[in-house]
Amino acid sequence: MYERLPDELCDRVSPVDFDDFVTRLAHVGEADDAGFDEVRIRSSGHARRLRISIRR
Repeated sequence: MYERLPDELCDRVSPVDFDDFVTRLAHVGEADDAGFDEVRIRSSGHARRLRISIRR
């Protein structure tokens, strides 16, 4: 999935951090593994609340 991100995002986010982020989304119930290296974000009616903080 990382390879499909826009170049400007890949320049700012490492593949390891992206993988960690997606794994955490699935772990907290915000996303589901859809197979074939795909993850589906749950609709707002099925997702739990998630707070994302970006540190600079």
